[in-house]
Amino acid sequence: MKQKMLIAGVSRRQGVSKKTGNQYDVAIVNTLQPQLGTDANYIASGYKVVEMQAPAALVVQAMTQNFPCTFDVEMGIRGDGKLEILAMTAEAKAAALVK
Repeated sequence: MKQKMLIAGVSRRQGVSKKTGNQYDVAIVNTLQPQLGTDANYIASGYKVVEMQAPAALVVQAMTQNFPCTFDVEMGIRGDGKLEILAMTAEAKAAALVK
C-alpha cells in the first residue's frame, strides 16, 4: 500500500540488551498523522506523532533529508499485524530509498 506521509524525523537504536544479552537494532520513522475530531470525551486538532518501524538501511539513508518533509511511502504488514515502512521517496529529492 502506498501513500504520501509527512515525516518529522527518523532514529535508530542499536546495542546489546543488559537484561537478556541479545543484540537489537531498531529503526523508527516518526510520521505526523492528522489528529482531528470531537465527541463527548475527545477533542483534538493538528497532528500526532506515530512511530513506524522501517529497515535500518532505509532510515540511515533518510537521515540526509531536511525534516519535516513529505515522502511517498510504501508500507506492508509485519508478522505481528503492525504496519511497517518498506520504501520511501522524498518529494524534494528524486532518489528512492529502498530496503
